[in-house]
Amino acid sequence: MRVVLALMVACGTGARSEPASSTTEVEPAPVTPTQPPTPAPTSTIAPGDGFVAPAFNAILFEEVLVVQPRRPEDAHARFEGRAPATGEVRWTTDVPHPAHGTYAQRFGEHHVLLLPAGELLLLDVRNGALTARHRYSGGKRFDSRNAGVCLLTDECSALVVDCADARPLTTLRQARGIRRRMIRGDDGQLHHGPPPSCRGAIFPVGRWRDTLIVHIGRYAGEVPNAPPAPRFHPGTDALLGLDAATGDVRWAQPAPCTVCNGAHAGLVGDDADAAVFVASDDAVLIFDPHGGTLRYRIESPGVDRVLVHEPSRTVLVQDAQHVRTIRLAPRAPVEQSRAPREGRTFVLEGARYPVLGDILLRAYADTEVVTLDTDGTEVARATIPPSSTLVPGERGRWQVLRAYTNRDNAGQGVPMPGHVPRYVVERSHRPRDERGPPNHARVLFDGDPIVEVDQDAWSLGEFDVGRQRGLVLFVHDTERWQTRDEVRVLVRAP
Repeated sequence: MRVVLALMVACGTGARSEPASSTTEVEPAPVTPTQPPTPAPTSTIAPGDGFVAPAFNAILFEEVLVVQPRRPEDAHARFEGRAPATGEVRWTTDVPHPAHGTYAQRFGEHHVLLLPAGELLLLDVRNGALTARHRYSGGKRFDSRNAGVCLLTDECSALVVDCADARPLTTLRQARGIRRRMIRGDDGQLHHGPPPSCRGAIFPVGRWRDTLIVHIGRYAGEVPNAPPAPRFHPGTDALLGLDAATGDVRWAQPAPCTVCNGAHAGLVGDDADAAVFVASDDAVLIFDPHGGTLRYRIESPGVDRVLVHEPSRTVLVQDAQHVRTIRLAPRAPVEQSRAPREGRTFVLEGARYPVLGDILLRAYADTEVVTLDTDGTEVARATIPPSSTLVPGERGRWQVLRAYTNRDNAGQGVPMPGHVPRYVVERSHRPRDERGPPNHARVLFDGDPIVEVDQDAWSLGEFDVGRQRGLVLFVHDTERWQTRDEVRVLVRAP
């Protein structure tokens, strides 16, 4: 039986390096968070306690749940810091920008990045104070996927910002196609079509000391003249090393990769022997993060994915012909190889995906999962059924979750060596020809369904504060955009 594994990722876009224009810092106005009275929970979700709060957005931190309440279109944006288990409002901060048009995203361990038009604001979730304010133009979405490299992405560009205070550093731009298609309009005449799109992607690889490393598809910026800079053709995929203080390009290397994404590049180590790897179209390229020189090249046509084990500097590379475990030694790689087999996939014990933490592998047929040690020896194996997802678990162990559909109502953790979370949120999308709500979700605790929602819902995370443990859900009504979106908290009894 033929097996297909889909690799699902989220990446940014972008690339050409130029100084960030008209970037000035503005002292934030003093903000005194108000302390409203503690509201009573609006409802209870059985089993256990919980609460429901109407919200446009919500972000869960270790000991605080930041909620962006729904507000009228002409009102200012508001943010609340709530106790995750009780819903107690600890602080409230109003931002002098329209509620519809101010977006919030997590930024580090203690801050939320706010993106109203023309400004970057940092909100401290510990007390609700605005701690930084910068003018900017460009990226609409924060896309920080690796510690130390922070990007705001937009079509054909990305704004690099300081990960400490969101200060804009530089703008990276991406080349567009050259040709513009002609389209015949309703009047029978030929007209210019939309501008050519930007192909490829831009994503953060990692930070090595004071160098930010980024991979860019169709790079359209300048290349420093100092060795070992190679010659670049316009629109070449590139690996860049940027000065962490100024955003200037220190070094650049061509790294062509038509299928590159966060699962095909990474930084291993933070000392003198650190290495940057990029799985290109036909090889795995190993670079020196200090000067960008190419250390060595491992032929590997058709790379499917790459997994990384940080402590041993080992990567697992699976392509159409080989399954390799490669130890990135300072002088030369140490490689163990075996032949793949249809219906089988491989993971590395204790490994993680190098860049994106939310990558998952989905099996569309019976699949045998083989877990390898860093020396290439087999540790365990298990067969997972169709519609299962394979994700990195706690303590470096792998977990398998069974997908859920309305037709068979099947949803449970699949036995496999590794840790399975106590809470599992299963989402399904009902086909158009079936009656009932188009989306459905249910929550399982230790394998038993406890809550069902006739809307789309996803987990914002589990919390464990004091003796209170629970799960935070964001429920989205696809038919009534923003009118019934809400945060639901399920609290388990101690």
